[in-house]
Amino acid sequence: MVIPRHLKLSVSLLLIMGLSISFTSCGRKGPPRVPRREEPPAVTDLSHRIEDQQVVLSWSVPSRENRRQDDLAGFTVYRSKVTLSEADCENCPIQFKAIGNVPLMKKDRSESILFSDILESGYRYIYIVRGYGKRQMISADSNLIKFVF
Repeated sequence: MVIPRHLKLSVSLLLIMGLSISFTSCGRKGPPRVPRREEPPAVTDLSHRIEDQQVVLSWSVPSRENRRQDDLAGFTVYRSKVTLSEADCENCPIQFKAIGNVPLMKKDRSESILFSDILESGYRYIYIVRGYGKRQMISADSNLIKFVF
């Protein structure tokens, strides 16, 4: 059987094009990966002062090197409040409850953030703050504030 010359040429050309496309296509194949999202930076300078029957918490907006602060949308304040008789339990887990939300405005990014809470005597209080981002990411816990009132 005789194969026409133009058919041989066409098959050869298609073979060369197929091999060249396979060698120049997208790189290494592997399993799909979930895009890595970075959590907002954590508050590291949470402090407090007690005025009359309330505590005033203050902290600065954290910054992160090589990262925009625009991803940070606000802060949630958490409190643990236990009676002094329950406070002696060394191995008991600390139960925190969200007690406030502080949205972050553009003008607040260079100032200290303030949050106040009313206190009752006879309790041990522990406070932490967590930042949250616009993409539902939550930062690590801030430093703890502990005191008895």
